Amino acid sequence: MNYETILGYMGVDDRKGRLAYCKFIKWGIEKDLGNPLDLGKGLGIVEQEDFVEWVKEEFLSKTKGDKREQPVLRELGKMFEPEEMIAHFTRLTGEKREAICRRGKNSTERAMVMEFLYRFCRITQPEIGTIVGGIDYSAVSQARSRLQKRLDGDQKLRERFNKLGDQLANLSRVKI
Repeated sequence: MNYETILGYMGVDDRKGRLAYCKFIKWGIEKDLGNPLDLGKGLGIVEQEDFVEWVKEEFLSKTKGDKREQPVLRELGKMFEPEEMIAHFTRLTGEKREAICRRGKNSTERAMVMEFLYRFCRITQPEIGTIVGGIDYSAVSQARSRLQKRLDGDQKLRERFNKLGDQLANLSRVKI
């Protein structure tokens, strides 16, 4: 094992220094000092509020078109309670909540609601399943996956979906 890089950061380059560094590490482990990174659990950011706001502005707006899942950014982008998001969606689309969230309803709008719940709310797929008619999380996952395939193959649908997503994002930024 080569320790020179780490020891070099600490300014340690001899046997005495290595032993002192080893003693320091053991002391830290035995003291159970806690992890300073616990502050950032769930968000992945350890910093003051103004820095967190800067990250939100700088990176959430730049990743709209990125299809990869980025849970940390999704967490930062949490902007709605689920019922609030559904209310905005139904207002924007003119659809009725009861029609979209009815069990057995396999519409594009229902899949969009599931996707937007996932993107704009801090809830899991099982929770989404409960909200949209008491379906299993695997059905939520499949509906979201089918929607993604349809979006990839249908330019018009993708434009509609992106427009709705942008409208929802703009509504949510007003609250932050």
